[in-house]
Amino acid sequence: ALLAAIMAWTSLTADGRPMSGRPNLQAGDAGDPYTDEVGIDLAGTLDEWMLEGELALAAAGVADGLLRVGARGDRNGAELRTLDGEALDGRLRGAGRVSWRDGLAAEAELTLAGVRTAPLTPRWPLVLDGALAVSRDGATGRVRLRLDGLRGVVDAARAMDGSAVRPGEFREQPEGGFRADGVIAFAAGAPAFEGLVIREGASRIRVDGVSGAASGLRFELDVRPPGLL
Repeated sequence: ALLAAIMAWTSLTADGRPMSGRPNLQAGDAGDPYTDEVGIDLAGTLDEWMLEGELALAAAGVADGLLRVGARGDRNGAELRTLDGEALDGRLRGAGRVSWRDGLAAEAELTLAGVRTAPLTPRWPLVLDGALAVSRDGATGRVRLRLDGLRGVVDAARAMDGSAVRPGEFREQPEGGFRADGVIAFAAGAPAFEGLVIREGASRIRVDGVSGAASGLRFELDVRPPGLL
């Protein structure tokens, strides 16, 4: 399996009463490592519920992880109050909320520290740090992704392993990395860029505008060879 997950809750209540249930989470089935299956069977009412638990993660090549989860909600929506712990050799911390009362609206934030992507994206092995946030407008369906100092450095140990990367990928500059800041929004299938800046070394590119619009996309490109400054 690409990634295995097991969840156990320490407290699960609805309307002030304990709920019974059976967690059943799987990701990365051995027969199809890119198919995720996640499900939790619960019994009880959902007018007002709370969940406290732990999510254990395991993947090849990284230490086992453990995430603490705390959530609450009702028939109108849910709030992820706590997501914190170790996973993929790094640390994750996040929170979010979703409402389905008047359309599907959601927002979430996630902070990464030293998270390795190789078990999930073996062809693009990176170590990620930084923060990102995603939101969805319930009325328009517009999805907005904000990157806040998201840094990616090539996972050199994985990049130099021929079984983990295609020939030529990440080999010439195994220590190279990037930093991304800005906003990518999606509405009606057309991505829009709001001050998206990607930096690698002393070089940078900035993108603004809406793809496919009459005004098109605007680029600012500043490329400087390593060691020039």
